[in-house]
Amino acid sequence: MFKRSVLGVSLCLLSQFSLANSVENHDPLVNGDVVDQEKYPAIIWIGNCTATVVGPRVILTAAHCNHGSDVSIQIHGSMYTVAMISSPHYERSFQYFSPSADLYTNSDLAVGFLDRPVDITPVSVGGEAKLGQKGLLFGYGCNDRWGQHRDGELRAGENQIAKATKNGMLMKGIKDGASGCPGDSGGPTLVESAHGELQLLGIHSQVGFADDNSRLNETWDARTDLPIARDFLKDIATLNHADICGVTINCSQR
Repeated sequence: MFKRSVLGVSLCLLSQFSLANSVENHDPLVNGDVVDQEKYPAIIWIGNCTATVVGPRVILTAAHCNHGSDVSIQIHGSMYTVAMISSPHYERSFQYFSPSADLYTNSDLAVGFLDRPVDITPVSVGGEAKLGQKGLLFGYGCNDRWGQHRDGELRAGENQIAKATKNGMLMKGIKDGASGCPGDSGGPTLVESAHGELQLLGIHSQVGFADDNSRLNETWDARTDLPIARDFLKDIATLNHADICGVTINCSQR
């Protein structure tokens, strides 16, 4: 048996999906299904990772995507300056391990504050991690199983919560389910609310290989429903006089 190894920096999507017909299927690719970016304008590429617009001038991504300085990003053709702030509870780790073993203390969250509001309907932070719950994983990562290439396309795939702990949640278990590779870091796992809206429950942090090292098959997410995460999001938004949907303001369309 091969030991699972972890890529602690980035993620990409493998395989097919079907959460409440939220995503239109295209011809399946080796590492997932391409989705129409115009249907998911709040999920964006920030140059090294995926991120999600969660407020009028707020994006949410992974802390390990934060290079510690203000950066310029392009969102649907317009340039913005973003100030990134990581969770103070995040501890970066490069050790090899299996996400299944739950050996990683995870607060891999970073909030970015744009220099002006963006004309995009934000995704609300919400949901509660439950075993067996299905979610859609999104990302602008690679289009091959070893993470060597990316083509600028947004991909999505379905998997389920196989473990939910104080350290995060493991997305694994659906046959040929979605996992991640370089570029998907910071991307969201979206779950369906009781009203049929997609809410952001997880942020892609790390991935693991199958036992035979043949493919990526599990994704470890930072959970946004944990008190430590909710407190960070609320406090940092308030400090910066900004709103985060589902945390400081209700942005529900229902």
